[in-house]
Amino acid sequence: MRKAHRKMLRLTAWLLVGAAGGALGVGARELIVWLGRLLHGGAAAAEWGALDWWWILGPLAAGGLLVGLISRYDWELISGAGLDDTLECYHRDGARQRPWDAPLKLTASLGGLASGISGGLMGPATYAGLGLGSWVARWWGFGEDRVKTLGLCGIAAALSAISGAPLGSALFTTEVLFLRHLEYRRFFPVLLSALTAHLLTRATGFYRPLFEFSLVDDLYPRWDLIGGLWVTLAVGLLTAALLTLAVRAVERFHERLSVPRWLRPALGALAGGLLVVLFVPELAGQVLSLGAAEIQTMNAAVPMPLRLALLLLLFKTLCVVLSVGSGASVGLLAPSIYLGSLAGVLAANLFNIADQPLFVAAGVTVVLVTITNAPLAAAVMMVEVFGPSVLIPVTIAGLVGNLASRRLVVYHSILTWRGEVELVAKPPGEDDED
Repeated sequence: MRKAHRKMLRLTAWLLVGAAGGALGVGARELIVWLGRLLHGGAAAAEWGALDWWWILGPLAAGGLLVGLISRYDWELISGAGLDDTLECYHRDGARQRPWDAPLKLTASLGGLASGISGGLMGPATYAGLGLGSWVARWWGFGEDRVKTLGLCGIAAALSAISGAPLGSALFTTEVLFLRHLEYRRFFPVLLSALTAHLLTRATGFYRPLFEFSLVDDLYPRWDLIGGLWVTLAVGLLTAALLTLAVRAVERFHERLSVPRWLRPALGALAGGLLVVLFVPELAGQVLSLGAAEIQTMNAAVPMPLRLALLLLLFKTLCVVLSVGSGASVGLLAPSIYLGSLAGVLAANLFNIADQPLFVAAGVTVVLVTITNAPLAAAVMMVEVFGPSVLIPVTIAGLVGNLASRRLVVYHSILTWRGEVELVAKPPGEDDED
């Protein structure tokens, strides 16, 4: 009887964390949209291109200063992409956080993104989801192992609510932690929480697809498709490599500057804003903040002019590099999806191919894999989003990205903790008593 009670308690906890994590992801996304309007005179992100320059630079400066001031609490935690901090917290601290860690990290991210700082929400959301899950576990008196499991449930739930891909989010959560294996013994509760979050967003009307697209025809061998796929992979790999190297270069540059750390996010935000205002003011709403009024990046089936795709790829990369490299509290997963989709759009343009979603899916996969080294999760996520027709191109993209860039990652802690996997992971099947 006691054993059945413990199982029911764990099941309830998984569902609760899934619902709460989903609400966290959706709430954060909607709050960014609302705050963005408030800070930009009522204009939605899609309308920022028509604003005067002070409506762009003013909020960026304020957002950068907000991030900098919050970072005085803990620079290493608040600055930069959130997945790095999530990995360290999970492995080093057993998924336990200080009371103010997640709230301050998420506040810095929401304020920065709403002000126009270019980046993503998914990275910081993983840290907040980890804290949410571990807090529920400690509140219910679970053991150390269950704290880590529920922490992963919180991560997957937040990602699932934002991406709309529950299976891919669950796989990503368990795959990105380790290099040699998945955390299979934690996979079922993680997947259940991700599904709970996904169903909650659909039932409440807050579901937003990652892409809009038309159904892709069945894939069959054609020389133009093969050529377009390899161009997509080449552009995606080049973009991911340049993004990684440029972020590191900007980080080193800021380390040499004789300015206080808390001023760096504002400097990076203003540098990116100036580039946009001076050269492509009409694209402000597409390259600043998340890149669009919502999490969606573009209609993957609508052809885009080649010049526009090149400009978006260049200036989105520059803005993300300047914001992340300067210490802004923004993630890299959403920008990776955006930049990868642009790589696919470029290939479709060059080969004049109507099946653009095939290349968009492949481009997103290769950039995500290069940045995170999570090939299975990236491929599954794209199949969830686009359907089974993209299975072949995303599988190839995942293999190429993984083989070409096994050590080319922005998230420094991934390789550190993966190297110590034997020390931090319990053998499969081992469990604790609650």
